[in-house]
Amino acid sequence: MKYVTCPLGQTLVAQLTGYAPGNQKALDDSKLLREHCEQRPNYARGVKQLPMMTG
Repeated sequence: MKYVTCPLGQTLVAQLTGYAPGNQKALDDSKLLREHCEQRPNYARGVKQLPMMTG
C-alpha cells in the first residue's frame, strides 16, 4: 500500500487508469504528473477540481 500511495505510485495509477491522484506531491513534481496534466487539458481540468471534492 505504501508504494501505491507514494507520488510515483499515484503517477502510475493516474496515467494507466485515468483516476485522479490522491497525492498532491505527484501533481507538483514536473517529472511526475505535472507534465502529464499539461499535455492533457481535459485531465488537468478534473485534477484542478480535487480541492472542491476533498474539502
